[in-house]
Amino acid sequence: MKVRQPREGRTIGQLDGAHKATALLLAIQKPLADRIIRQFEDCDIRDLASAAVELPAIGPETFERLVAELANEIDTAFAVEGSASGATALLAGILPEEEMSEIMGELAGQPPTQIWKKLADVNEDRVKDFIVTEQPQVAAFLLSKLAPVKAAAVLAKLGDELRFDISARLVKLKPIGDVAMRLLTERLGSELLQGSDASGVSSDNYAVLGAVLNKLERTQSTAILQRLDAESPKDAQKVRKFVFGFEDVVALSSEDRATLFEQAPTERTVLALRECEPTLAGVILDSLSPRARRLVASELSNAVKVTPQSIVDARRSIADLALALAERGMISMSSGDMPAEPSAQ
Repeated sequence: MKVRQPREGRTIGQLDGAHKATALLLAIQKPLADRIIRQFEDCDIRDLASAAVELPAIGPETFERLVAELANEIDTAFAVEGSASGATALLAGILPEEEMSEIMGELAGQPPTQIWKKLADVNEDRVKDFIVTEQPQVAAFLLSKLAPVKAAAVLAKLGDELRFDISARLVKLKPIGDVAMRLLTERLGSELLQGSDASGVSSDNYAVLGAVLNKLERTQSTAILQRLDAESPKDAQKVRKFVFGFEDVVALSSEDRATLFEQAPTERTVLALRECEPTLAGVILDSLSPRARRLVASELSNAVKVTPQSIVDARRSIADLALALAERGMISMSSGDMPAEPSAQ
C-alpha cells in the first residue's frame, strides 16, 4: 500500500474495525490478502468493500500504530498452541479431504491409507520387479491388497515356483502391525510411486486367492490348485469355493444351470458359446428354455467375426454371475460339487 499523506489528521481512535482491517489488507501482498478474505463471511466482505471505498488518508505514524495495535491484540488475546484441530483448520480447503485425512492419520501414528489405490496405476511389470526382490511373505501381502485383476496380472508374470509359493502364503496371511505396515508403504511409495487402507489384510484370504485365480489363465490357476491340493488340502478345498470358470457350469445341477442362464443376457450367452467345445455347448443349450435355445441357436448359426478376447470376457462375466448368484444363495456350488481338476480352457 502506498500510504498517502493525510489530508486531515485521522487517528486510530477515529477508525472503526472495518477501516482498520481494510487498511491492513491493502498493505500486504495480494495473494496473502486473498487467502485471508476467503475466510470471511459474505457480509464481512461487503463491509470491507465499503470501507475500502470510504477509507481516509492514513499517515505513516497512524499506520504504524495500527500495526502495533494488531500485534498487541495477537500477543495478548490468545495463546497459539499446536493441536490436531489446528492442523486440520490449517489444511482445510487447501488439500483434498482424503489427502488431509491421510496426513492427519500419519501424524497420529497410523499407517498410510491411500497407497493401495495409487498402486492400481503402476505398471504390472514394475510391481513384478519389486515382488521378485522381496520375501514371498511380503509379496503375498502386497498382492492381497491389490484388486484381483491387478493381482492376477502380476502373478501371471511370475515363474511357476514363485507363483505357487506366493499363492500358498496368501491363504495363510495374518494382519501385520502398524510399524511393519508403515515401513512397507514407505518403501512402496519410494520405489514404485517415486514420490496408504492399510488397516490389515482381508478377513477371508481364501476369497482373495480365489478371485485372483479366476483372473489367471486356466492352466495357471489349475496348476496352483493342484499344488495346493498336494501341500495343503484343507486350504485348497476352501479356495475352490471361490474359484469358478465358464467350463465349471457342467458341475452345477441342471436347476442351477437354468437359473444361471435365465439371469445371463442372451447376447452374452451367444458370445460365450462361440467356438465353444461341443459337449459343453450342448450342456448349456440344454439348460436354456425352448424359446431361448432357439434364439441362441439361430444367432450361433450366423457367421460373425468376433475377437478371442470378447469371447473370453463373455465367459468370464457368466462365471462371475454364477459366483454372485451363489453368494446370494440362488444357486449352489459347494466345493464337493466342483471338479477337483478343472478342465483346460
